Amino acid sequence: MRQVILLLLAWVCFAAALLSLPLPLPLGFMFFVIGVSLLLAASPLMRRWLRILRERYPSLDRRIDSVGQHLPKFVQRALEGSSPSGNDAA
Repeated sequence: MRQVILLLLAWVCFAAALLSLPLPLPLGFMFFVIGVSLLLAASPLMRRWLRILRERYPSLDRRIDSVGQHLPKFVQRALEGSSPSGNDAA
């Protein structure tokens, strides 16, 4: 049940991100980051997909690691689950 709620919230965040694109404030980016982190928390498939991307593109992996230090803890935990270094929380 928790997974279904997280997936539903993630898609609501993605819809809010799309709706807020024309606004002058960067709210869409915030909703997008929250949606991705909820998807990573709820979906092993998304964690596996991001892990593959991070393995294939080391520059992306380094950028995610450097930006991840400045994100909220729940986003950091979601990103750690996709790390190619083997500390998978799934």
